[in-house]
This record gives sequence, structure tokens and C-alpha cells, in this order.
Amino acid sequence: RNLARFDNTDDGQAATSLQFLEGVHVFTLSNMLARPIIVLSEDVVRNKHGEAISYNDLYGIYLPLFSRKDACHPEPLVIGYDQSHFCP
Repeated sequence: RNLARFDNTDDGQAATSLQFLEGVHVFTLSNMLARPIIVLSEDVVRNKHGEAISYNDLYGIYLPLFSRKDACHPEPLVIGYDQSHFCP
């Protein structure tokens, strides 16, 4: 919950430090949509110069395990993840 929170400072300005979404958020979305989600990506996050800067744990297959099987959409939603951005 805290990773996706948006806070304002005391003077009404937007907070400058932002948190990134994680795999648990994609898993939650999969259950909300009652649809599998496949995230295609490299296993590392690269900066604009192509240098690996951190491990990427977002790629993979997310199944709606908390949704009823008969309520799930059978075709997965496939998205790409590159340079900290999702794309269809």
C-alpha cells in the first residue's frame, strides 16, 4: 500500500520522492481483472546508456489465483516492461 501512495508536503506541493510499483501490484491487478498477465522484459533494468543498474523482478507470468476459475478470462494480457515503463 505504501509503495503506490501519493503524498503532499505541508506546503501543498507534491512529494519529490516517488516509489516504484512491484510484482505484487501486477499480481493484484491480475486478480482484479480476473485475467493472467504476462510481463516480457530483461532480467535487469538498464539506464538510458544501456548499462545494467538493478535486478528486474517484474517479468514473468502472474496468475489470478484468488479469482474463481469460472470468472477468469482465459486469454492473458501481454505487456512489455522496458526502462521502467510498461507498454502494450
